[in-house]
Amino acid sequence: MPSSLRLLRHTVALLLMAVALLGPATTMAITYTYAGPAVPIPDGPGAEVPGATVAATLNVAGFAGPLGAVTLVIGGSACNAVAGSATVGVDHTFVGDLVLTLRSPAGTSVTVVNRLSAGGGGNSGNNLCQVVLTDATPNPSVQTLLAASAPFTGTWQPANALSAFAGENPNGNWELQATDFFVGDVGNIRAFSLDIVPAQADLQVTQVASVPGNVTAGQTISFTATMLNQGPNTAAGASLTVALLPGLTLVSAVSSAGTLVTSTSTAIAAVPALASGATLTLTVQALVTTATGTVTSVATGTSSVADPVPGDNTASISRNAVAAPVAVVPAVAVPLFSPAALAALVGMLALLGLREQRRRAGPASGLEYPPQRRQ
Repeated sequence: MPSSLRLLRHTVALLLMAVALLGPATTMAITYTYAGPAVPIPDGPGAEVPGATVAATLNVAGFAGPLGAVTLVIGGSACNAVAGSATVGVDHTFVGDLVLTLRSPAGTSVTVVNRLSAGGGGNSGNNLCQVVLTDATPNPSVQTLLAASAPFTGTWQPANALSAFAGENPNGNWELQATDFFVGDVGNIRAFSLDIVPAQADLQVTQVASVPGNVTAGQTISFTATMLNQGPNTAAGASLTVALLPGLTLVSAVSSAGTLVTSTSTAIAAVPALASGATLTLTVQALVTTATGTVTSVATGTSSVADPVPGDNTASISRNAVAAPVAVVPAVAVPLFSPAALAALVGMLALLGLREQRRRAGPASGLEYPPQRRQ
């Protein structure tokens, strides 16, 4: 591979790291290179009349997971403006005639070069060589290239975004298609490659509890777990699990989206896809079944795509379990008699006392004394 093309690819890899990822970790691109024969591009049969579309086919196999980003490199070992050059990626004596389209195995088509310059077809320059087309570059569109800069090389944005392929299974046959729209000039597709980056989704999981301090046996506590997809790609097959460790029993669970499966100790919320920037929330209500030690809830997020920062996929939260305090009931004075009963008792005691006094004094005392019954 020419050193200049190696430098271009290295630059693209760095751009993909910086733009496609927002975390400290990354996954490098995998390169697939066309190794077939040159594919002649038929001339257009007239002015602004398209000729037959042809394609060079590149097979991708063994790629794990969905595609995150793709870069198209129109290659070449030595760049020049010679008509019919065999060392460039696409030779053509009037590149303004050409429409180049990349088609994925899933059937998605993206026009990457469209009638240079600016779609008008007026670019009379020859040949595309070591042209890197990527969404990740800050450089302008390839559509801005002018005839004076032939042979055309460098890193450019494609005419249309390659992000249209994101999330697809890249395994299968890719096609670089070419159509000539004007009579008088011909060329060939000779060399190209695809740099494919696996899809990545940085999932971040957090968790909060409804009780800030200690818990007691028989108490209910809620745990709310939130999973945020920090991107850059959609998290396919995303799930959020809350697992309750011994000392807690699940009472109920509610998720913000998707399906929900529960057991006595676990709740799992799942969605087919969690877009970049979206969240999934799972709230679990649990019963405390112990009065000693700690009780813990562990929340974990997963998806079927690679996570560049897996360290923040789990969040646990614990509370101390303590015995419930013994309730102290204050003493209340309870009267033995009601006021009326007490007054009656006092009166009766007074009467008994008077009778006893008369009995002892006898009739001579002058105190009235009821006559005694004769026995």
